[in-house]
Amino acid sequence: MEEVVQTRNAYESEAEAYVEKYCSISAVDIYGDTFLEVLADGQSDEPSRLLDLGCGPGSDIETFNAAGYEVVGLDITQSFLRKATGNALVADFVCGDMRNLPFSGESFEGIWASASLHHIPRSDIKATLRDCQRILRSGGSLCASVKHDVQPEDDTERHFEYYTVEEFQSVLNNTGFDVRTAETRGGWTVVIATC
Repeated sequence: MEEVVQTRNAYESEAEAYVEKYCSISAVDIYGDTFLEVLADGQSDEPSRLLDLGCGPGSDIETFNAAGYEVVGLDITQSFLRKATGNALVADFVCGDMRNLPFSGESFEGIWASASLHHIPRSDIKATLRDCQRILRSGGSLCASVKHDVQPEDDTERHFEYYTVEEFQSVLNNTGFDVRTAETRGGWTVVIATC
């Protein structure tokens, strides 16, 4: 079975357990401060639009709303989107595959891709990041966290790609992004880049 479909099916089959896990904390609170600072540097008087790429049940959206961003959440898992719609007071949600983003060019100032891009097969990651760049406005920012190594909760039902900081930084540089920060936090590679 194709990796993304396999991962979506795994999330759908255990949606309530994943919702409970993912709604317990906002990743923005853990490693989003630098991303918010980078976004604020380029912010105009108009509310900035932000894409939560692979938004899951929407655990980060309220944090971005509170910071003054107009947020759109995209996920491939319908159960997550139903929960996100109920949780987020002000946000739009789109069901879609991040390898083929259904947005016009230069639609967003920022993309938050927390624990989502590691589900994309390595053969598709460069095209996916180029599409991310297409929908970002000039000077827009991307924050991506991907798994650095295998973690206890990883299973064989969901597809994961693992990246060292150097590997993911190289992928971003090769797709036209300018990496601002890159670090390892626990089992995660966290990178902020601009276009």
